[in-house]
Amino acid sequence: AIPEFDGRIITLPISFMAPVDETNNAQYYEPVADRVEAVAKQANRLARLRHTPNREKRIAFMLTNSSGKAERIGDAVGLDTPASIIKVFEAMKDVGYQFGDDFPTDGDTLIQNLVDRCSYDEIYL
Repeated sequence: AIPEFDGRIITLPISFMAPVDETNNAQYYEPVADRVEAVAKQANRLARLRHTPNREKRIAFMLTNSSGKAERIGDAVGLDTPASIIKVFEAMKDVGYQFGDDFPTDGDTLIQNLVDRCSYDEIYL
């Protein structure tokens, strides 16, 4: 299983194995109160977010840039990440997300906008 696809990106364990109960030779898990509280708060925030109009939501996309070179932003073998993100943006716009007036229309423009705003790769500055 891939955690990104089955919803396990931002949670944490809430219980751990306790010592074996010698009376009945059973293994139990003991909850950790502060972790249970943290996950409950997260669930509450996600439930509220579900009812927040899309136009009021703020979404972040994180792209890889392992080499630190502007030419490798969003690099993924065999995938056109920037073009895929544009398709996701378009689908999001269709359901009410707001992107402002300077919305990029293609992957190359998206990446150039990122490089112009935040690249430290001196070749592309």
